[in-house]
Amino acid sequence: MTKNKKRTQSYKRIIYVLFAVIAIMVAALLISLTKQNTDVNTDTSSKDNAINVELGSYRYDFQGTKAIKLSDENVTSLDEFLTAAAKKDISSNCEKSYFWVMAFSDDKKQVLLNYGCENLGSRMFAVQEFGKWKFISPTSQFDMLGIPLCSHVNENNITKSIAPVCYSETKDTKNPPKYQAR
Repeated sequence: MTKNKKRTQSYKRIIYVLFAVIAIMVAALLISLTKQNTDVNTDTSSKDNAINVELGSYRYDFQGTKAIKLSDENVTSLDEFLTAAAKKDISSNCEKSYFWVMAFSDDKKQVLLNYGCENLGSRMFAVQEFGKWKFISPTSQFDMLGIPLCSHVNENNITKSIAPVCYSETKDTKNPPKYQAR
């Protein structure tokens, strides 16, 4: 085979693998959303039923084979901050508000959130500064796969542990964004 044929076949394999990975991610997302829709109480008569704040592993300290539920200031302040944000969403005509912690920094002062009104789908960072939590906006700084823009994470000093990969936009529409490990 010629060098160009081998290179073309190699590119085709890479494209097939990328499509397979994307298909698996989409299937997992659909399964997750279907599970969430069946798990979530659909009674919207009470505003509290419309609020879904999940801290996930942020709420636990894992020691060996045990998970110890935490109730320290970091956990309670983040829970209160996200609950207040969800209540604000509800008061501005959002039927259900979701905030889920996907990842957090070692010092627990930065979190990557999956959030949304009615359903999950957007990503955003929240950081704790001087004992107060705040969102880092805009949320349009993430691509379709939830990978943040490099300039966004660098400008906001987001730790690599919650954003290990980022992308750089190219001004040339013919070239796709460039992804890089941080």
